[in-house]
Amino acid sequence: RHLSFEPRVDEAIRISQIVKINSMIDISDGLSTDLNRIIKQSKVGALIEADKIPFSQEALKQKNPLESALNDGEDFELLFTITEKDYNKLSKEWDETVEISRIGKIIEKGQFQIKMANGQINDIEIKGYDHFAGKK
Repeated sequence: RHLSFEPRVDEAIRISQIVKINSMIDISDGLSTDLNRIIKQSKVGALIEADKIPFSQEALKQKNPLESALNDGEDFELLFTITEKDYNKLSKEWDETVEISRIGKIIEKGQFQIKMANGQINDIEIKGYDHFAGKK
């Protein structure tokens, strides 16, 4: 996948024309790793909803698609945070072919959790790629 991706530059520009972006990163090292980078730098936490995470075709082929969606890298999709009000505005005005999915919310500092479809809330274990360790 790392040789045949489409950077979401145009989409990032379009989003920034509609709303104020609080943070943005592409998911190149895995959702869990890249979202963790945002919340650590912003000194906040995050609660994501498992049933709202879009799964790539590659993730759906795996034994555990959720684990794959959280930790496999090289998706190169945009991950960003905006206010609730701006999300409502963006969802009304977004007319691009690339879908925008709301997967969770920012919460108090120090918590990084996932809400499962059955309502159970678990801490997220970060297993994406770590360039400094050279491994997942």
